Amino acid sequence: MKDAKRNGAGWDLVVFGEGEVPVRQIVQKLIASGYDKYLCVEWEKKWHPEIEGAATALPKHLQILRGYLGNQRDSCRL
Repeated sequence: MKDAKRNGAGWDLVVFGEGEVPVRQIVQKLIASGYDKYLCVEWEKKWHPEIEGAATALPKHLQILRGYLGNQRDSCRL
């Protein structure tokens, strides 16, 4: 999973909730449909050197995902 916002003809990677990809709705639909497996976050610093480092971005993603999962997070693997 990743989030991005349009930049002309391309896309800029951003932290969940800052882009145009409906990450919250995707996670909610997965949970509502009974999905209880892993969620994988991609952060492509090697290919996008302009984005913040993984040590900063990935903890933000984890916090945001936990918020998206709400009460469901106890039954999901994070």
